[in-house]
Amino acid sequence: MQQSPLPECNKKRPAARRGFALVSTMTAIIVLSLIGGSLLHLRSGLSYSQKDGEQRVKLEMVVRAAVNVAFLGLTDTRAEKRWRVDGVPTTVVFNDIPITLTVQDESGKIDLNASPRDTFVRLFQSAGSDADTAAALADRILDWRESNNLAHLNGSTDEDYRASGSKVRPRHGPFQSVDELKMVLGITPELFDKIRPALTVYSQSQQISRQTAPREVLLTLPGMSEAAVAEIINDRLQGTEDPEDRSLFVRPGVLNPLLPLGGRSFTITATGKSGSNQIVHEEVIRITDDPKRPFLVLMRK
Repeated sequence: MQQSPLPECNKKRPAARRGFALVSTMTAIIVLSLIGGSLLHLRSGLSYSQKDGEQRVKLEMVVRAAVNVAFLGLTDTRAEKRWRVDGVPTTVVFNDIPITLTVQDESGKIDLNASPRDTFVRLFQSAGSDADTAAALADRILDWRESNNLAHLNGSTDEDYRASGSKVRPRHGPFQSVDELKMVLGITPELFDKIRPALTVYSQSQQISRQTAPREVLLTLPGMSEAAVAEIINDRLQGTEDPEDRSLFVRPGVLNPLLPLGGRSFTITATGKSGSNQIVHEEVIRITDDPKRPFLVLMRK
């Protein structure tokens, strides 16, 4: 596919964006400096027998700081420096501790509160459900998120949940988390595990970004086959950069720096291992247009 060079206007970025980048960079420097000082304090106050505890505290601090590093990478205004946001891992090293980072654009997923029925039908079919089961499960998602108690053609009412012995009832409002889907009638643990990577409650959009969508989502797109999805994923991993013109935007899995990020959400996962300790830290953040508060944390675990 032919790529177009970045417009001339990108060579002179607005002052607000330069300020945003400066604030972000300074934030990361401050965070890392504080970590360094804290680690020195820990070393001076702990005995040899407490080394394992110190190591875990150090690892936890580094893993949390890595989230800020990922934020800087995904918001970098330079096309050649911007990080991937399609879940492909990147490794950074701080204080001799390697941290594996992944950034996933939530716009590449299926939103439980915004996506249409047909998308859910295709999702369940791609996970192995037959046509009738997929239709029923899709209708039950709509029943769960809609304010009335009038079930869709293949859906379930509050009474159906009661008759099934379920202790829960449909919310009749937006899903608060993807895990809430496990309460919907017919969603087994096995099925949920298959479709979990495709789902979100943070994109707030029917539109799906094919450039950053994971395999499970690509399989739900009209006309997609296993072979076509495999080719798309392979093309992403084999993407190249033009050595003659670094301004060309030719890196798959990376968002064009000209696109506004305000309001867009991302899941950042940082995994670190040191000695016998391993820590996995995950945050969902939403980018803002406020340089003083460049992102909001929507979920942290």
